[in-house]
Amino acid sequence: MTVKNIVLHIGLSKTGTSSIQNYIRDSLAQLRTLGVSALIDNDWPHGLAKAINASDEAFKDKFKESLKSEESENLIISSEYFEFMDEAKVRAVKSFLCDYQVTVVVYLKRQDKAIISMYNEEVKKGITLLDFREYCRQNWRRFDYCSLLQKWSTAFGVENMVVRPFDVNSFYNEDLLQDFFVLLVLISSQK
Repeated sequence: MTVKNIVLHIGLSKTGTSSIQNYIRDSLAQLRTLGVSALIDNDWPHGLAKAINASDEAFKDKFKESLKSEESENLIISSEYFEFMDEAKVRAVKSFLCDYQVTVVVYLKRQDKAIISMYNEEVKKGITLLDFREYCRQNWRRFDYCSLLQKWSTAFGVENMVVRPFDVNSFYNEDLLQDFFVLLVLISSQK
C-alpha cells in the first residue's frame, strides 16, 4: 500500500495549527493504525511549504521519494506557511501533488477575532509598534478569506475543500483536536 490520499491542512495562523501539528506528531502510532501518517522529520511541519516557496528542488525531490516509500494510504501535510502562497505557488503545490487525491482543510476564525489575536501577539513579541488602526490597514489582505479560498479551490477544486469555522461551538465535542481527528477519519474513509 502506498500514499493515495493527502489531507493538506493549510493553517491558518491563530487557528490552533500548532496544536494540530503537535497532535499529529504525538499521535502518529495511533494514526498509523487507521492507515494515516505524516512525514515527520527535521523539517516537520513546514518543509514542503518552505521548499515550494523557495523553489528548493533538492528538498522537493527528497519529499517526493518519501511520499513514494510511505506505506500508509493516507498522509497529512500541515503548515500555516501555505496561507501566504500566491496563486502561482498554490498551482506549484497542485502540480507537485498531482499524483494524489488531495483534500485541502482550513479552519477560519472570524476576521475581527483573528486580527485582534494576531495584533495582540505581535505587540507582545515586539513584532509591531503600529497602532491598531494602522495595523489593520496594512494587514487586511491576510484576512481576505474569499481570495484565500479562491486560490486553493481554483487549483484543487471546490469539491476537494473542507472549510471549518474556528469556533469552539462548531468543533466536534467542542474540541479542536477531536474535530480534526473526526475530519481525518471521514476524509480517509471516503477516498
